[in-house]
This record gives sequence, C-alpha cells and structure tokens, in this order.
Amino acid sequence: HLLPGVTATVFLADVLIRAAPAGYAVTVLTAVTLSAAYAAIAWALRLLPRFDPGLRSARDLALFAAVALAGTAAGGALFVGVLAATAPAVFPGFLEPWLRFWTGDAVGVLVTAPLLLVAADAERRRAFGALLRSGEALVQLVVLSALLWLIFAGLPGNPAGHFYLLFIPVIWIALRGGMAGAIVAAATVQIGVVLGMHSLGVDWLPAVELQALVAALTLTGLFLGTITDERSRAEQS
Repeated sequence: HLLPGVTATVFLADVLIRAAPAGYAVTVLTAVTLSAAYAAIAWALRLLPRFDPGLRSARDLALFAAVALAGTAAGGALFVGVLAATAPAVFPGFLEPWLRFWTGDAVGVLVTAPLLLVAADAERRRAFGALLRSGEALVQLVVLSALLWLIFAGLPGNPAGHFYLLFIPVIWIALRGGMAGAIVAAATVQIGVVLGMHSLGVDWLPAVELQALVAALTLTGLFLGTITDERSRAEQS
C-alpha cells in the first residue's frame, strides 16, 4: 500500500533535483521501475525464514545487506536500462551510469533502511533516544564531523585516500553505542560525503570509489554495533 507514495516520491525527486532530463513520460517509467525494485527488496526480506527486521543479530544484518546489495544492483540495472533505451541521447552507455547509480543507491538503502527499522521497533527507539541524550554521543559526532571536513577541505589530494581516518571514530561509536550509534554514524558520514562531493565537483569514478568506501564503512559499523548489542543482551540475561 506504500508503493504509490514511493513512486510519487521518486518521480518528484527526479523532477525537482534533475528537472526530468529525459522527459516526464520516461521519468514516470523510471519511477515505477525503481519503486518496484524497492518493493521487491522488502518482499524478499519478508520471505526470509526467521528474519528479524529489528536486525538484532549478525545473521539478520548479513541477510539484509545481501538482499539490499543484490536488489539495488538489479533495480539499478533496470533503471539505467530504461533510460539508455528510451533516451540514448541524454543517457548514453550502460556500465558507467549503472555502476555510479548502484553504489549510490546501495549506500542510501544501507544507511536509511536501518534508521527506518529503528523507528518501527520500540526497543530500538529507546536505545536511539538514550543515545541522543548522551553527552558522549555529541562528542563523537563532533569528532566525526571534524574528520569529514578535514578529508574534503583540510587535506590535499583525493578524499578517498584519507577515508581511512573515518574508521576510527565509527568503530568507537559502534562499540559504545551499539546499532543505534552505528546508524547515526553512518547517516552522518553519508551526509558529509554527499556535501563534500558536491562542493568539490567529484567526477564519476572518484564518486564511485567514495560511495564504495562509505558502503564498507557503513557495513563495518553496523556489524560492530550489532555484535555489541548481542554481547550486551547476553550479559544482561
């Protein structure tokens, strides 16, 4: 029942951000294609045996990540394929646009889906609220934001070459704040990377490299956060 709303959101995003370069008819078609791919990801997750949408175990997180990566790869191929077939003058080629779209879309799903799952789970919401009220969390976010600025504005050269600096605070946040902390860290990094790439005007290949690094960093943080939560539950039982 959410599919029409998702389709409308994808359509409006393409119109408002990119001004529907292939025309409104093609934009409607790509919006339907992309929203159907998201629906397929949700459907596949619901069919998985013993899958907990609260992502309370490393197994659940691994299943979610595998379905998300495969689903966004297939959805991106359909999305770019439709554009290449209907508007070849605007979207020539396939591999480069697909790779760039897939990495960006996969990171978006890996970052936002756990946040939505947290909002739908009472136990996760409590942990998330406690984290936001923590003074340590504020210090962690300041450190993470400062390093993002340093990578994109303070240090010379390709930002991807300095990306390893972000692993230290993300690991710290995940080990201290569990899954809730890892989700906040991943969202902060993704926002910082998007703003940084926009300010630098990054070409497609460095952009793909950066998004791949964000995906690796996000999965590292989420798995560490999940393991931290599992350990805490085991100690309390």
